[in-house]
Amino acid sequence: MPFKDDDDDGGGGRADREQQRIAEELFSQTDPLRRGIIGRSESFVENPNDVFSLPGFAAVKDSTESQYGRARDEVIANTPEGGALTSALADLERNRASDLVQGTAQLNESELSRAMTLATGSTGQSLAALGSAGAIQAQREASDDAGKAAKTGAVGQGAGAYFGSK
Repeated sequence: MPFKDDDDDGGGGRADREQQRIAEELFSQTDPLRRGIIGRSESFVENPNDVFSLPGFAAVKDSTESQYGRARDEVIANTPEGGALTSALADLERNRASDLVQGTAQLNESELSRAMTLATGSTGQSLAALGSAGAIQAQREASDDAGKAAKTGAVGQGAGAYFGSK
């Protein structure tokens, strides 16, 4: 047995030291990847409107533009000149814009999910917790507003009774 514990004092033996060495080596080898992913998520959370700088945006844009270019060539080749061609190209342009918006929205959602998972371990749980916190805050505000309304109503009734008796 190559990893038989040499000491029985509970302080760990050769096997424990070897496991620790392997864990440290694995951690150091994966650290650049981990720092890169965490850094990207931090940057996204700090500036969520900057989806265009994400690596995935270039892929979404290239794919959409490539599909648009092929479709445009097909429309130009198979549609007679005039109003029909203009209309078909306008429709194609609208579809391209829609595809870019949808791709960007999906990329945004994916990055947010990644950041939430890195921060909390679970996107669903963290979003549910944020929703619960918002609901509790709304209930508290509604309760405060109801209390203020009741006080104001009581003052109004009292003033009305007082002046009504005069």
